[in-house]
Order: sequence, then C-alpha cells, then structure tokens
Amino acid sequence: MGVYDAQAATALRLITEKGRSIQIRRWPAEPDGTPSQPWRREAGAIENHDAVGVFLDAQRSFVDGTTIDRENTLVLVAAKDLAVVPALGDGVVAGSKVHHVKEVRTLAPNGEQIIHELEVVR
Repeated sequence: MGVYDAQAATALRLITEKGRSIQIRRWPAEPDGTPSQPWRREAGAIENHDAVGVFLDAQRSFVDGTTIDRENTLVLVAAKDLAVVPALGDGVVAGSKVHHVKEVRTLAPNGEQIIHELEVVR
C-alpha cells in the first residue's frame, strides 16, 4: 500500500466522473526491417489501451516553465489502473479524432504515479 493511494483513487474517481472514454494508441517504434519501405509496419503492431481522459483547452501559454501552443490541448489521465504509461509519440484517440502526444508530465510524488498530463496536438 502506497503513501498516496488515496490521492490516486481520488484522481481516478474525478477523471472517470468528468472525463470521457479514450484510447492510448502506441505505434511500433521501428519499421519491420525494410529500409526501402519505412512506412510498412508489422501487422497487428498497433496497441490500443482503454482509458478515461479530461480534455482542457490550452488557454494558458505558460505552464510549469513550458510554453503551450494555443492549438494544443491538455488531456488529464489518471495513472491508477492504467495499462500503459503514456509516452511521447503515442496517440490519444477520442471518437474518430487522433491527437498526437507532444509532451507528458507525470505527477509522481515519492515515485508513485498519480496523474499524467498530456500535451496533445491534432
């Protein structure tokens, strides 16, 4: 049992109540080994992981020392029970729209992941 279990549970509860269903999409890191056709990927290599996210307009232009472009969006995802840790280059699928992760900031006091803040762009 971690020190921040209650905070992680609260983040999950609030994001589940206020958020919407999304998927974290992970593409393969490398092509299938055909240098002349780098767009070809191994079949079935795309991974989709269910999650819940809260979308926020990036009205702020400066967050934690980082400049946020106005066309970007912030997505909050609870870390508790998440099958995969979001990473740079992943996608966030919401309905028919795919947003690409530009930056990931994780609130992790004492190394215990509570929430992921994803800066995404369409």
